[in-house]
Formats: sequence, C-alpha cells, structure tokens
Amino acid sequence: MDFYLQWILGYQVYGGLGIGECFSVASRIKDGDPDSWKSEFYKYGTFQEDVALSLANAGNQGAASKRLFAAFCSYRAASMCASPSGDESKEMILKFEHTFQLAMDYAHILVEPIEVPFENSALPGYFYKSTKAGAMAPLILILGGSDSFREDLYYFGGAEAIRRGYNVAMVDLPGQGRTPNQGLHLRYDMEVPVTATIDWLVAQDRIKSTSIGVYGVSGGGYFAMRAQSFEKRIRAIALSTPIYDMQTVIEKQIPKFLIALTRIKGLLALLDKVASLGVDTYFWRVGADNYGQIIDRQVSKMRVDVGTIDCPILSICGAGESQEIRNQALNFYEEVKKRYPESMYRFYDTNDGAEAHCQVNNFQLAHQELFDWFDSVLS
Repeated sequence: MDFYLQWILGYQVYGGLGIGECFSVASRIKDGDPDSWKSEFYKYGTFQEDVALSLANAGNQGAASKRLFAAFCSYRAASMCASPSGDESKEMILKFEHTFQLAMDYAHILVEPIEVPFENSALPGYFYKSTKAGAMAPLILILGGSDSFREDLYYFGGAEAIRRGYNVAMVDLPGQGRTPNQGLHLRYDMEVPVTATIDWLVAQDRIKSTSIGVYGVSGGGYFAMRAQSFEKRIRAIALSTPIYDMQTVIEKQIPKFLIALTRIKGLLALLDKVASLGVDTYFWRVGADNYGQIIDRQVSKMRVDVGTIDCPILSICGAGESQEIRNQALNFYEEVKKRYPESMYRFYDTNDGAEAHCQVNNFQLAHQELFDWFDSVLS
C-alpha cells in the first residue's frame, strides 16, 4: 500500500491531492486492509466532487478544476483496491473518468477523449493537439503498464509533453485500463495495437510529422521497446524501465513461495489481502485463471531482440528496482549506444529522490530530464 500512496502523492505536481490531504486520508486507513483504503479514498472523492460542484455553480471554474483533480485522484486511488471485474470497480472508473475530463475542461486543457478502433473493439485514450505547431508537431505516445489507465498517463508524462508543445497521445493498450471489460487482454505482441494507434492518428490527420517518440513506464517499457522493434515510424523511445526479457525478471523477482500460493485459491487472501487483490487483478488483465496460463500466454513470449532497435533510446532506472531490472536497463543502453550515440542512461538513486518505480516520488525532476532528451533527439 505504501507504493500506492507514493503513486497518488506524485500526482500533486500536475494537480491532484495535496500532501496534507493524502496523509489525512491515509491516517484513517488500516494498514494492509484494502477495504478501508477503498472506502476512505472514495468518501474523500465524493467530498471533493461536491465542493467542486458548489464552486462551479458559483462561477469559479478555476477553483472547481483543482477540486475535481483532487476528486479524480481520490476515486483513482479507491479503484486500486477494488475487485477489478465487479460493479464497484466499474462505478469508480466512471467516476474518475468523469471528474478527470471535467477538471481538464474547467482548466482549459484541450485534451480530447478518443477511441482507436481495434479488433472489433476500441482502445480508449486521449489526444492533445499541439497549440504551437498543430499536426506538424512531433508526437509523443505515452504507454503505461499493466496497472495503468489512460488518465494516469497525463501524470506520467502527458502534462509535461503538453507544456512543451508536442502532440500527445495517451492510449490504453489491450489489458490496460477498462479494456478487459471489452474482451481485450494483455498480450506480448504490443506492436500490433501501437501500430494501429499510429495508423489511426495519421488517417485522422491528427499528426503529419515523421518525428514520433514513445515513452513507456513500468511494463510500458517493454511495450515501447517491442513496438519499436517492428514499427519503424517510431524515431525515439524512452523507457522507465527497459525490460527485454520479462520471464527472467519474473523468475528472479517473484519469490517461488508466492507463485505457489497463487495456485491455492483463497490461501493468499488469508495471508495478504493486498497481494491477493494484485494477483487477481493481473489474472483479470491477462484473461487467465492461473499462473501457468500467464506464463504460457504472455510472459514466456515477452522478449525483444535488442539488435532490432534502430533509434536513439533513453534507458531509465531507479535504485528501487530489482537487480535484474537494473541489469537489463544498463545492458540495453550499452548495446544500443554502439549504434546510436545520442542514447542515454539515467540511474536515479536516493540522492535524486527519484529512485522509486517509474520515479513516482519525483516526477518533476524525471520529466524535466525526459523531455529535455526528447527535445534534443526529435527536434
């Protein structure tokens, strides 16, 4: 639960709950109890939304927007501890989508909800058209991990990309966000939906520039790497964290006893409710009933031949990551650097205050350096 709190605290940089508000809610949560986490953050979201409505009715949209961002963060936090396939989760998703979109509207941030057609369904996302160069501006496509929703991507880099004048697409790939409710699940060949997204943006005349950069966070680091190994319109990729061999990461990072517990239905829930909920959520996102299916359908096939990457890369890793992830991040950089000297490696330690997974504890520093690099390679 500590990482969940870090995650939500990190959003404050771009509009969210204040530090005091986060700790106020946290003080009422029983550690290790996902039900109390869910209940307290949901109640706080309702409170923030009610205040926002009063402010909007009084004509103060600026203040209402700030409260709506706080409501979004509260509902999003609550959803982290909700059973993913239940009606309660679906209600929370509707709540945080609504408050996020209304907050953006009141803040005059012209982000447009989009639906990218894909395999008889659609990939939900947001698109921001550059106010500096329109369709000719470079595109930044932001990809999250297995736990992310499209709204999260605004905080994980979208806000800074918008400020810098890029065209920005933030899209949920299969298995992300609410797409499992549409029958779409996590897959190893994420180049397929990424190419579909770029094709759609081009066909809709949203982008005309040949400069396309992709930023992948968490599992999105693998997705972005995999996409560029096939989709050569991508001219630069930044990854936090770069993973080219997921099975080795899983084998070295997840204790064998925990894997064994996932095979005994209900036992993990008795020992650790939060971990059990995380496992159930991942099964739902993959469309699997057990750990063996996850390995067979996805993890065993999640590999990238580093030699197929033919663009500059920014390899990002924090000290909080496992040793195997650190090794892959550095190895990836050293291999690609031989062909693309503009490539960079950035390791964040505790002195940077950005050592956490995806740098959630210091977005301000991480995103400044991230987009300084994109500016240099996509200009």
